[in-house]
Amino acid sequence: MDSQAIQPQPENAQGSDPTFAHIPYDQRWEPLKSTIINLYMQEKEKIPRVAERMKNEYNFSAVPSQYRYHFKKWGIKKRITSKEKDAIINAHGKRLRPGSSLSQISIDEGGFDKSVDKKALKRYIGDQIRHEEPLQVDNTMFLRWHLPYAALLNSLGLPHNQSSPFGSSPQIPGNITIESPGSDAPSGQSPTTQMVRRKVHLDRAKLLLQGREMDLMRQLNESDREATVTWLHDRWMYSFMTAKYWGKGPRYWTAQTIEFKTGADKRLLESPTLSESHGSGPTERVQSFQPKSECRWTIHHRGDQYESLPDSPIDDPDREYDIEDESTWPTWASSVNATTFSETINEGLEHNAFSKLPNDNIPFSVEAVSQQRQKSSRQQKQEDIGFAIMSRNLDLLSGVIEGNEDEADDICEEMRALHLAAMYLDGSRQCCLIINYLRLYSSAPLDQFGHTVLDNIFLTILRSHTKLIPRAVSRSFQGHRRFEGEEVDVCGRWDADSPCVRQLYATGQSNIPFQWKHEFCHTSVQVICHSMESLFLGDYAPDINKHSGLFTNVCERCGHETKAYPVHILVLVAYHLANDGTKEETLFGALACLICLIHCGANPFLKASLLPPWRRSCDHRLMTAIELSEEVPHSAISQWSENARTGWFVFVLTLKYISTRHYFEDYTDAELLEIGPGEDGISLKMWDDLGLLWGAIQTEFLTHRKSTEVDSAVSPRFSMERLLRGLEAGQGPISIGLIEGDMMTETDQNGFFAVAGYSIFPTVNDVCKEYFGNVEQWGRIKFIEMPLSIS
Repeated sequence: MDSQAIQPQPENAQGSDPTFAHIPYDQRWEPLKSTIINLYMQEKEKIPRVAERMKNEYNFSAVPSQYRYHFKKWGIKKRITSKEKDAIINAHGKRLRPGSSLSQISIDEGGFDKSVDKKALKRYIGDQIRHEEPLQVDNTMFLRWHLPYAALLNSLGLPHNQSSPFGSSPQIPGNITIESPGSDAPSGQSPTTQMVRRKVHLDRAKLLLQGREMDLMRQLNESDREATVTWLHDRWMYSFMTAKYWGKGPRYWTAQTIEFKTGADKRLLESPTLSESHGSGPTERVQSFQPKSECRWTIHHRGDQYESLPDSPIDDPDREYDIEDESTWPTWASSVNATTFSETINEGLEHNAFSKLPNDNIPFSVEAVSQQRQKSSRQQKQEDIGFAIMSRNLDLLSGVIEGNEDEADDICEEMRALHLAAMYLDGSRQCCLIINYLRLYSSAPLDQFGHTVLDNIFLTILRSHTKLIPRAVSRSFQGHRRFEGEEVDVCGRWDADSPCVRQLYATGQSNIPFQWKHEFCHTSVQVICHSMESLFLGDYAPDINKHSGLFTNVCERCGHETKAYPVHILVLVAYHLANDGTKEETLFGALACLICLIHCGANPFLKASLLPPWRRSCDHRLMTAIELSEEVPHSAISQWSENARTGWFVFVLTLKYISTRHYFEDYTDAELLEIGPGEDGISLKMWDDLGLLWGAIQTEFLTHRKSTEVDSAVSPRFSMERLLRGLEAGQGPISIGLIEGDMMTETDQNGFFAVAGYSIFPTVNDVCKEYFGNVEQWGRIKFIEMPLSIS
C-alpha cells in the first residue's frame, strides 16, 4: 500500500499538481479533503497513519489533532454515532421480514460507505435494554380499545386506503440506504437482527404503555397496524368479558369461548372488506343484524318483598353448561375474589390465550406489556376498576376497592371513575348502584373534556335516544365521531359483547345506527333519575348549580364564550329529543328529569348567556331556562310528531309553573348562587302539587314498561295529553290518572312516599295502593338491592 501512489480526488483542483503544493499550506485542506477522507474511510487508515501517508505522498505535514479537528468540521466519523444507531435500529425494525440483514444497510459518510459494526450495535442495544429509564405509564391506555381496526379508522375519520392513515412516520436519514433482501437471501434472522427486533418491539411496547398509541401507529405498516389494534381489541374484550361475567360461568375466557359467546359471524370478524369497512352509511350487512327490540330493566327491592328466583346451579367444575345460555352457568364459590380477578387477567396476558394472533405476528413486545402490569399494582387496580365499571359488575368493583380505600380513592379521582360510570349507565343490570357506590370515592369535578358528571348523564340521554353527533353537543368533541359508551345500551338491548355490536364493528361501522335506538323509555328514565338523586341528594353531595361543559360556544364575531346551567342544558336536551329523536318520542323522560333536577336542588332562575342552535352567530343574550324554552321557533315545533309536540308543551308549561312555586323571583343571580337549600327559610324544595307530580312520575316509571313494539311507551295512567289540558286550563300539573284515581300511596310535599319511610328510592310496592303495574315480566327483569348508603 505504501509504495503505491494514491489517486487523488481533488476538489476545485487547479493545475496538474496533485499535491497542491503551489497553494499556501493553510488553504490546502479543502483541495485535499476527498483524498484525506478516502484514506480514512475507504482504506480504513487510522488518523496517525493518515497523517504519515499524507506527509510522505503529498508533502502535506499536519499533526493528528489537526486531522481530528477537520474531520469534526467536515462531519466525518468512522464510528457510528448513537443517533445513527437509533436510525439503523428504527429503519431495520420496519423491514424485519425473512431474509432481512444489517448487511443490506449502508451509511454514506462524505461520499464513502461506512460499515455497520454489528458487535458495537449489539452492545449498544444491550446497554439500552439494561439501562432503561422508569416509564411514565398511562394506566388507562388499555381501557380505550373497544373498537377493532376497521371501526377504529372509521371513528377517527381516517381513510383505509392510504399507506399511513395515521400520518407520516419519522423519515429515515438521507445518508442511510436499505436494500431489499434478494430471492436467494437466507430465510432466518441473524443474532444481531434478532437483537434489533427485540429492541424495536420493546420500544413499541413502551409507546403503548405511555399512551402514545398514535406515535406507534405512525411507525407501523398497514399489516402491523391492523395486528396491533386487533390484539389490543382482543385484550379489551377479554378483560371486559372476564369482568362482566366474573362470579359465574367460565373461569377463564379464551379466544374460542369469546367467539362462541359473542356469536359473531367469523368471516366478518376476520376479514372485513374495504368496501364494507368504510361506507358512509349503514350497509345491507349492517341492517341484516339488529339488537332485540325489547328493553330489559331492574327492580329495586327491600328484604323479602319478592320471592327469590331459582338459584344458579352450584359451582361444579366438571358440570357441562351452554356457553351461549347464561341461565345454565354455575355460580362460583365465594373463595374466588377480586384478587383472583387481577391474577386471571395477568395469566391471560402472559399466555395470550384471548387472541388468535401468534406472538410472532404481534409487532411489539407482549411480554413487556404483561410484565409492566404484573409489577405495577396501581396499573392493575386502575384497569380492574375501569373494566368493573364498564362491565357494570358492582360485586367485582366493590371487591377491588374494599380493603384499599385510600389508594382506591386516589385512583378513582385520577381516572375520573364517576364520569366513566355516567357514560356506562345501564338500567338493565345495576341501575344507579355503580354511581351510588362511586360517589364517595371520586369527587373530580370535571373530566378531560371539561364535562361534569351531570353532563355525562345528559350525554347518555342524547347518545342513546337521538341522532346527534358529538361535536353538536360539545366543542371538546371536535374530531370525535362517536360517543364514549355507545357499545353499551342504557336499556339493556345490546352490550359490547353482543353479536349485533361485534358484527357492526367488524364491517367498519363505529357508530350505533340511529335505527337501533328508541324513545327515552322508562328503563332509561329510571336509571337517569336515580343516578341524579344518588349524586345530589346523598351525603357529601356536590353543588348541582355549576356551569355545564355542554352546548358551549365561542361567538365567531365577538369572541364571547357562552355557558349554561343544568336546567338550561335540560331544555336543550328536551329540544333535541323532540327535534332529533325517534318518532315515538313522548318527552315523558324530559319531564321526569326536569322535576328530578328541581327535586335535587337545581335552580331554574339562574341566567346564562346562550347561543342555541336556532340562533344566528353573535345573537346571544342572558336568559333563564324558562325564557330559553319559550323561544324555540314554532317552525321547528311544527315539524315534530304529535307526541313530541304534546310532550314539549307539557315540559314548557311545567317549567313555567315551577316559577310560581318558588321564592326566587326577586333575587339577583349572585344571590341565587349563594343561597343553599334550607338557608334563611328559602328552599329549592318542591311544594304541594309539584311533590305530587314527582310522586306520580316515579310511580309511572316504576310500574310501567312497554311490553311490545305496538304498546304505548307511557301508560294511560299518566296521559301526557290529559296533563297538557290540565296545565292549559290552569289546574297545575296534577291532571294525571294516578293522582285523580287515588292510586298512589301517600307522599309528602317533596314527593317522598311515607310507606317507604320517605326514602329517596321507593320500590314498586311502596308507591302502589294496590299493584297495577306490568313490570314483572320474567326474562326481562333483574331484582337488585336498594343502594346501601341512601336509605
